[in-house]
Amino acid sequence: MPKLYSFFAHFNRCNMQRGLNNVWTVHFRSVCYQVEGIDFRVPTKTRYNKSGRQPRATIRGRARFVTIHDGFAVVG
Repeated sequence: MPKLYSFFAHFNRCNMQRGLNNVWTVHFRSVCYQVEGIDFRVPTKTRYNKSGRQPRATIRGRARFVTIHDGFAVVG
């Protein structure tokens, strides 16, 4: 069975404030991907940061791969 690696994703508020499209950031295997949308094909958990620091909410889980196609990430 292939090894599972941890990932987490969050909304990139800084780019939105600069007037860019809605951007999500996916962190997987020490690489940061900025994408317009995410298709999760694995179970995920959400975490809310109550202290008010950024990022406020994150989505995390374990996956075998992350692929980017036409600005969208597929996490599986």
